[in-house]
Amino acid sequence: MGDFIQDSFEIVYKYRFIFLNVIELSNRINIFKSGYKELRLKREYQFKDICNKLTDAGYFKIRIPDHELSILLSQIFIISDFYLSYNQIGKGLEKDAALAEYSPLIIALFKPYL
Repeated sequence: MGDFIQDSFEIVYKYRFIFLNVIELSNRINIFKSGYKELRLKREYQFKDICNKLTDAGYFKIRIPDHELSILLSQIFIISDFYLSYNQIGKGLEKDAALAEYSPLIIALFKPYL
């Protein structure tokens, strides 16, 4: 799971200019707003698929019920999409230190199912 978290963080970090300015971009550029919504739906499908595969592979104790999975995905997206803003404003950690703080936040979301 650590590699998955690191890989997803790397993508968000690479495109951090978008995540740091997502509100302003969505207010100014309509196509950005619709594209962001479309991306969120794709990410939701991918995360659900990943969770199902992790369950089938025996990593999760139980199959996460759909209503709980929707809540979990919202938590993941909120942390993933806005962690960099939180870090930039409140902590100012460099990339590696930010990843070291970010990873346990994501892992903690999955702990009840491991």
